[in-house]
Parts: sequence; structure tokens; C-alpha cells
Amino acid sequence: MTTHRIWSLATLVLLLLAGVSGSSPQSPANGKDEDKKGDDKKKPVALEWSALDKAVEKASGEKKAILIDVYTDWCGWCKKMDKEVFVDPAVAGVLSSKFALAKVNGESKAEFTFKGKKTDGIGIARAFGVRGYPAIIFLDSNGETLTMIPGFLDAEQFLPVVLFIGNREYEKMEWAAYLESYNKTKKPAAGAK
Repeated sequence: MTTHRIWSLATLVLLLLAGVSGSSPQSPANGKDEDKKGDDKKKPVALEWSALDKAVEKASGEKKAILIDVYTDWCGWCKKMDKEVFVDPAVAGVLSSKFALAKVNGESKAEFTFKGKKTDGIGIARAFGVRGYPAIIFLDSNGETLTMIPGFLDAEQFLPVVLFIGNREYEKMEWAAYLESYNKTKKPAAGAK
């Protein structure tokens, strides 16, 4: 992993934590302005979540990034991510086309194999330094860590993140430059001049 890529993704996490992720994006899943007539009634895409080992296998074969949703059963914000963010049509569209998806219960002791080693949900949470839930971990198609985003992000904040990672924009530019470009593609808010 290059220093440029590490810095860019670290900046992404810091900006998101600081709440500087920009205003509400209105762009469709491809990140470009298009006529959105009727999009409000668009059916959500059904996401295919799998075990982590299966997601890594799929990502490798299809050259997709990996998104790991580390959650717990008691976590209200995790449930909010499931009910509001992962079902958002724009977010779900990007996730289904650009990512292999895995859910890992950060408190589970059920064993599975990750990178050739036996582990469990607790082991994954420890290995990635998860300190709260939800935690969204992004890996490249080889299973190498790109970044982790701790905590809840709404769909408007999450969409540019998944576009940035899913489209591998981090290989071309820093997060701040990407976000500026992304925000320029949005339609002005009602009443804005």
C-alpha cells in the first residue's frame, strides 16, 4: 500500500469523524448528475451479505472491494444502518455492484477462516481495532485493509465513501479532492441560486 493511499484513506476517516463529509448528496449511484424523475420510488436493491471467508473469495474472483459490517445484536446504531443506510437505493446500488459484502458479529465466538487462520467475530474486532459499533471495514480485492469507519453514517454521508472506495478513486486522488468533485456534481438544493 502506498503512502499516498494510506494518507488519503486516513484523511477520509478523520474528516468523517469530524463531520466534514459535506452536505447531502443528491447524486445517483454513478456519482453523476442525471434526471432523477421517479427515482424517489425506486425499489431498494437486495444486498447479498455473506460470511467473511466467502466475501473474500468472491472479491478475489470478481476483483471487488470488500465491505465488512462489524455489528452486535444489542447495537441500536447497527440496526439503524441496516434499516436506513444499507437499504438506501443509491447506497445499495453501489454496494451490490462494487463490493463483496460480509457481516461479522463482533461478539461472536463462532469460528471461521480469514486469511488462512481460524478466528471468530471477537478476533476480527480485535484484529481491526474495533472499539465501538457499528464499524465498517473496507478491504481491497486481495483482503488488504484500506480503512475502517467507526460509528454510524447516514446514507448521504455513506454514499460518497462507498463511491470513493468502490470506484477505486483513492488510487487517483485524496479524499478531500474527491469530495469536492463529488459535491460539485450534486444538484443545487431547492431554492438555492
